[in-house]
Amino acid sequence: MWSHTLYLEYLVLAGTIAPAELIRVATSFDVRPDTGSAKLLRNPNVGVPGAYVLVLLVAIAVVISARVQLSYLTSWKTGWLWLVIAAGVGVAVIGLEALTGALFLLVGGNRTLRFGVSVHARQVNAGFLSAITLTAVAEEVLYRGIWIGIFSERLHLSYAIAIGSAALAYALGHLFFGTAMVGQKIVTGVVYGVILVASGSVLVPIVAHVCQNFTVFGIAAREGWKS
Repeated sequence: MWSHTLYLEYLVLAGTIAPAELIRVATSFDVRPDTGSAKLLRNPNVGVPGAYVLVLLVAIAVVISARVQLSYLTSWKTGWLWLVIAAGVGVAVIGLEALTGALFLLVGGNRTLRFGVSVHARQVNAGFLSAITLTAVAEEVLYRGIWIGIFSERLHLSYAIAIGSAALAYALGHLFFGTAMVGQKIVTGVVYGVILVASGSVLVPIVAHVCQNFTVFGIAAREGWKS
């Protein structure tokens, strides 16, 4: 039996920051990092979604065991109009991320700007598409459903603080891609947080995130995986 403590919510939040970093920890003790389990974990179709799902399941288990009620974890129903809006938002945030990335480059003194997308696989197959879908779902349930739910419903903080904190935690999970990527994901995280609160359904940011991922990799495929 779990006994509720004053800081349980904070422990849940702290334990869900940057799940993908578990891969680095899990493989750092292997003296032969290109063999065995280390190689499997570094596979983009296995390691990242596996880490996110593991952290998500543990967080949900703690929340349920402690009887922490979060409406965003159970609010999956929504209308078709919100799903259409979500798909449009998912495509639109690609442009917002591009503008944010360009701003970081300009501030850093880089005046040679070129639109491109980051890719981490050389072919699209069922495993890869399943991986980016699973990761998107896990990220939204974690950073929108749990984070915003805890901040707004359990800690009774404003939506602005809840959305901003969730966006920052989500962005920190991309720190290994560089500071520009963190800035981009903060922007995207805020947008996804806003549509969660506005719609009341975690399905809306999930659809937006999946549409974003599929669009990004569709662009990459069109460019011949050269970006």
